[in-house]
Amino acid sequence: MNIQVFWLIMGLMFLCSHGKAQVLEGTLSFPGRYLVQFDNQRNLQEFHANVSRSNDSYRVEKCGPNSSVLIVEGKDLTWEEFLKLVSNTNGIVAVQKDYYLEERVKIPNDPLFNSSQRGLQWIKAPEAWEYTTGGVTTHGHDIVVAVLDKGFFINNPELKDNLFVNAAEIPNNGIDDDQNGYIDDVNGVNLATGSGIIEKASHGSGVMGIIGAKGNNSLGISGVNWNIKLLSVSNAVSSVSLLIKGYEYVKELRRKFNESGGQEGALVVASNLSAGVRNQWPSDQPIWCNMYDSLGKYGIISAGASANDNVDVDVVGDLPSTCESEYLIVVTNVVSTTDVKYSAAGYGSKSVDLGAPGEGSVSTVDETGIGSFGGTSCATPHVAGAIALMYSVPNIGLQDDYINYPIEAARSVRNAILDNVDILPSLQGITKTGGRLNLLKMIEGYKSDSQVVKNLNFKLYPNPVRDLIEIEMPENILENAQLEIFNINGMKVFSKSINGKSKELINVSQFEAGCYIIRIKGGNSLYVNKFSKL
Repeated sequence: MNIQVFWLIMGLMFLCSHGKAQVLEGTLSFPGRYLVQFDNQRNLQEFHANVSRSNDSYRVEKCGPNSSVLIVEGKDLTWEEFLKLVSNTNGIVAVQKDYYLEERVKIPNDPLFNSSQRGLQWIKAPEAWEYTTGGVTTHGHDIVVAVLDKGFFINNPELKDNLFVNAAEIPNNGIDDDQNGYIDDVNGVNLATGSGIIEKASHGSGVMGIIGAKGNNSLGISGVNWNIKLLSVSNAVSSVSLLIKGYEYVKELRRKFNESGGQEGALVVASNLSAGVRNQWPSDQPIWCNMYDSLGKYGIISAGASANDNVDVDVVGDLPSTCESEYLIVVTNVVSTTDVKYSAAGYGSKSVDLGAPGEGSVSTVDETGIGSFGGTSCATPHVAGAIALMYSVPNIGLQDDYINYPIEAARSVRNAILDNVDILPSLQGITKTGGRLNLLKMIEGYKSDSQVVKNLNFKLYPNPVRDLIEIEMPENILENAQLEIFNINGMKVFSKSINGKSKELINVSQFEAGCYIIRIKGGNSLYVNKFSKL
């Protein structure tokens, strides 16, 4: 047995029977379905072939064309049998059970009350709109937010003009034109059917309206962005495996954008998940949590909803709340009319980042109009919308960074949001920031404090490379700087401290062929370059 896999499985068996990281059974887990993540495509393909050859009763499916995650399903396949199945396999990063998710919305009993949207006033949206109302970057790229949910009323008058359109797909021809595994995914995808026929549902429509209901059109409400492209990822919250497939779909669009210099794919800057699983920890579902770093390495910040109960998620567990990633922002629910934390909303000084307007809001919850919408489901898209709004602000370094430095751009937007909140007594001590989203402070704080420091003036050769690559250190790099190498999936494959040397020689002979990013960070300086491994 591969010794790495042996200890991985031993650890999982321990976690299944001890402490708060226990893998839950019952209605939360999907019977007979499991996920396994690999470190490279070669090991994934070898495992896929071996399982398909040895047992035709198991269904094995990739979560996306370039995904490192497989779904393994068998009618009577138990967790213990699955662990035996993977026990002699090379290159496994993580394994987990598949789970059902729950939407995180609280619909009040009151009828439609008003569309004043007091929450947007608390977060200084009108003042932020003096800078920008969203839509496109100064380079003319449409800004896209992916919404992963059950379904959407995409023909709602407030949404239909702000829908994402996949330019690589010819509508209604029954062909997967862009070869991403989905047929006619013009406005997005239905993960359950593999098509572009979007499931209809109220919850996802409400989320979309908060992010980007068309503004200034004499209709009911305005989103955080008056103009935006909303990417529909429907049936993404039925199970964790479908959620992973949804994230892979989103990541593939941004990967194509990055690698083509904006000529293909889509500038997806944020994803929104207003769903989750209670009483769970990252050790229960590591593949789910790993997705946030994977998305982040392409420049996507994910907004995730905390629990819709008055619980400390640091104590009881919750996903995605307790996933540890610098590319994930976890949001709790602030009452839109009073600007205090809602009584039935999750919190956690280690895991929940900030609050945003939720309870007492309205949004596009049906086919034709607006209605009451609340919960952390409503709070979270305010943050996803804020991420998108930031990318449309002119005359800041971000407008060039998102093409050349997508990771650093994403980090800078996250920092601008979290470093510039309004402190609220009801959130202090129970969230990381102690505050609530403020769009105006976010924009003005970015302009003054959050510029990305970078420089491409360091040399590396040969490039492309087969074995050894030599890196000339930037002249002003400090001692104790850190050199890191990431593969195209965003996984860190190499790291070392640099101690004042003028040159570094790195052996990359064991790296798989492909594109890699080198990042050197010391003090307030950050240097980025790329190389190709043959």
